[in-house]
Amino acid sequence: KERKFSFIASNPQVNLLLKLIVIYVLSFSLFFSLTKNISFIESFRVIGFNFVSAITSTGFTSSNYITWGVWAPIIIAILTLHGGCTGSTSGSIKIFRWQVVFAFLKKHTTNALSPNQATVIKTGDKVISNDIVASVFVLVISFLLAICFFMVILCLCGVDLVTSLGAVLGAITSFGPGLTEATGPAGSYAGFSPFIKYVLAFVMVLGRLEVVTVITLLTKIRFR
Repeated sequence: KERKFSFIASNPQVNLLLKLIVIYVLSFSLFFSLTKNISFIESFRVIGFNFVSAITSTGFTSSNYITWGVWAPIIIAILTLHGGCTGSTSGSIKIFRWQVVFAFLKKHTTNALSPNQATVIKTGDKVISNDIVASVFVLVISFLLAICFFMVILCLCGVDLVTSLGAVLGAITSFGPGLTEATGPAGSYAGFSPFIKYVLAFVMVLGRLEVVTVITLLTKIRFR
């Protein structure tokens, strides 16, 4: 079957991913251009490359976003939690799962406002079964809890909160750079102790195998 761009773009995941990239890049390119007093083209080039890299967890950076302003690390952190499409090699939670989460919230909000209205959970024209919704919520919650858990471990090892969050996010989403000068595009993880490096290496594997797989494996080993 011939593959056309219109067919690919009609996919709900791809469609939403492209829309998000356009919205993020255009809005923050304009903001960056005005605040840094540079041309929109230059701003678009810098923001576009780094934002797309963060969303798809490619790990490349062309500029030290830590120096852009206090807003930049926050936005980068949010972008790293997006991920690409399901089935892609990108890390993080991925677009389809966020679509299911928001479709679930939309359904129950509609039911709260109109209890007699029959509603289903859909992404695009596809109805999502309750089993898929449950598995998505298990993964998303496990992913977010893992971030909190390992962030606390790094904090107990003497690393400050923001650096801990950035390091764990960079590892579990496979993006790499963190949210402070220490682990950002101009920094590295070399200053961490060997124990912290082992922890972050495990977190990286945890993220690539999407958390639940590792939890299941460890549970089977424990009770064997």
